[in-house]
Amino acid sequence: MLRPLFALSIVIAIVGSSCQELPHQTGTRVQVLEHGRIEELNPNDIAVPPIILSQEGLRVPEELRAAFQRGLVKRRYTPLSLEYVDSSVIEASYDPGRLQEDAVCQVTVHDWDSTLWDARTALFVDIEMRMIDPEAPDGPALFAARLPGRFDFGGDSHRYANDNARLRAACDHLVEEILSAMPARRTGPGRL
Repeated sequence: MLRPLFALSIVIAIVGSSCQELPHQTGTRVQVLEHGRIEELNPNDIAVPPIILSQEGLRVPEELRAAFQRGLVKRRYTPLSLEYVDSSVIEASYDPGRLQEDAVCQVTVHDWDSTLWDARTALFVDIEMRMIDPEAPDGPALFAARLPGRFDFGGDSHRYANDNARLRAACDHLVEEILSAMPARRTGPGRL
């Protein structure tokens, strides 16, 4: 009598555990456009100039640029202060190398559709990130990646006190996705 019940409970446990959702793998939706010399150059100081909008009328939150700054820190890079970089912007343009940085993180937003944000806490985005060597700004990128698609943040919305906090978390998530495809900066003895 105990054996059939034990066997039945084992079958139920196996079936129940197999229905669990697999954990999300960061970076699986990122399209790597160029994997150049970023590991060879191993830049430290990174300038994050104002975001480039590929089409007129896009409304992208300022929080996205700040999220790139935070994301680079997590990957062991040292982004320059946004205010410091902004002080070198002339006529809405930044010249790579003006601040003696090792690389420039140029972000271009091709699409940012927030029409479902209020109803579903979802965004349709197309973000491109290029790491540029300031000594050869017109040459091949040190690294380039693009993140297109719909991203739903409704499952986590209860964790945040207000919409600004939700948007900040969404921007952090998008940046974490795109930067996960880029090699982290190597640090260690003898390296700055």
